[in-house]
Amino acid sequence: MKRVLIGVITLVFILAAVGGGAYYIQQHSQYVITDNAQVKADVIPIVPMAVGKLTEWSVHTGDRVEQGAPLGVEEVASGNPSPTNGAKAQTPNVVTTPITSPIAGTVLMTHAVPGQVVAAGQPIAVLADLSKTYVLAYVDEAEMGDIHKGQQVDVQLASDMDRVITGRIAEVGLTAGTVLSGTSKQAATGNDKEVQRVPVKITVGEDETNKLIPGMNAMIKIHRS
Repeated sequence: MKRVLIGVITLVFILAAVGGGAYYIQQHSQYVITDNAQVKADVIPIVPMAVGKLTEWSVHTGDRVEQGAPLGVEEVASGNPSPTNGAKAQTPNVVTTPITSPIAGTVLMTHAVPGQVVAAGQPIAVLADLSKTYVLAYVDEAEMGDIHKGQQVDVQLASDMDRVITGRIAEVGLTAGTVLSGTSKQAATGNDKEVQRVPVKITVGEDETNKLIPGMNAMIKIHRS
């Protein structure tokens, strides 16, 4: 009886292994699959053009703003308040500069507050149009012969793997390599070369875009047909 039970258990494991292998082969024959994918958005930094003081700042992280909407006001001093070589000190002129939004979008990050001194070239906020989020995936170079613009893609977000979102390839990268640090290449076996990966941009329908939150991880299946 014990031998029979062991035989049954062994047979179950063998069938499971065979079934799993068959499923793996079937999936990869129909799709190019990778979990090296993440939701992205094209971000716009808000950068002061000169050193100055924020006298007003009216937006916070998460706020929705329209193109041209006022974000704050900066005061910039000009003139020669510190004389050198006997030059007479000048009373600095204060120029008031409004800071406006270059796009219609959402404030993804800001820690700016009124009264803060800001530096030229240092972002004080980051905006993005979240209606144009997309998935950026990295595909092994060996699979690129089966990849082209317009192909259907099944997207599964790590936060909800039971839901499949239908997308399309919008762009195929023209370069390969370490675009995504540590994850756009992998060691190859049998030689010293590394398998490079190519970035592929995937967009989804307008009714699904609001489910794509920048930074989310995803798994994608690109239909080979």
